[in-house]
Amino acid sequence: MSGFARSVVVGGSGAVGGMFTGLLREAGSRTLVVDVAPPPEERDSCLVADVTAPGPELAAALGRADLVLLAVHEAVALKAVAPVTRLMRPGALLADTLSVRTGMAAELAAHAPGVEHVGLNPMFAPAAGMAVGPWLPWSQGRGPAPPPCCGSLSTVAGGPYGSRRRSTTGRSRPPRL
Repeated sequence: MSGFARSVVVGGSGAVGGMFTGLLREAGSRTLVVDVAPPPEERDSCLVADVTAPGPELAAALGRADLVLLAVHEAVALKAVAPVTRLMRPGALLADTLSVRTGMAAELAAHAPGVEHVGLNPMFAPAAGMAVGPWLPWSQGRGPAPPPCCGSLSTVAGGPYGSRRRSTTGRSRPPRL
């Protein structure tokens, strides 16, 4: 089990979201895919909803989730922070796949200062899979120690935390060769 019994992946029909959805499901997480425009072949297997204005079904799913992953464009992710974090249960983890951290840091500080958060930036083509390239977990305001959630995320990502690039301080470290 990944440590996340229930997960919600917003944008889970896309390349990056789909990669994380697959990894979470392989690790035993009950994972709900949420997308505003899923491909026709996935319409029956995901919740069609707008994360920036959650309706009752999405609100309930967000309230039950151990992990909410925003695998969407930056503008959508930033607009989703306030409504999503208001609906998340205490102790749940918010994650995103953004490559630029400044906007997310500002939104979290303004709307969700107490929510545990980690940014996950796969630094490779998602079709290649997690074992191929480095991934960069980024924890807001945790200092040099890995955040507690990284153990569970490492299980999902297929290797121990620290075996790939990481940064919790804003500086990245090249992988060991």
